[in-house]
Amino acid sequence: MPKLLIEPDRKVELEDWSEKGLRIRLSGINRLTVGDVLTLRITLPEEEPISAEGTVVWLDEHSAAIQLASLTLPWRILLNEQRALARWRTKLIEVREEQERS
Repeated sequence: MPKLLIEPDRKVELEDWSEKGLRIRLSGINRLTVGDVLTLRITLPEEEPISAEGTVVWLDEHSAAIQLASLTLPWRILLNEQRALARWRTKLIEVREEQERS
């Protein structure tokens, strides 16, 4: 899983991303507003951290979408990480469903 920081040191959970933006979970973060410009640090497994800047474009109770100022990742890395996120989310859903059945 990629690690994401809103600099200087607010760790956030990455829910999804594309070449133009990303979506984060807002657990414990309640000070964001639409229009905020954020400096981000994305760390991928076995890769150097990547600095990025983005603007909050929408919020709901649980998530925020951030439009990136510029492309930050090579397409190959982005695609691999999107697949890994999808597998992780699928596994998480399966675990939650199993817990509910128990």
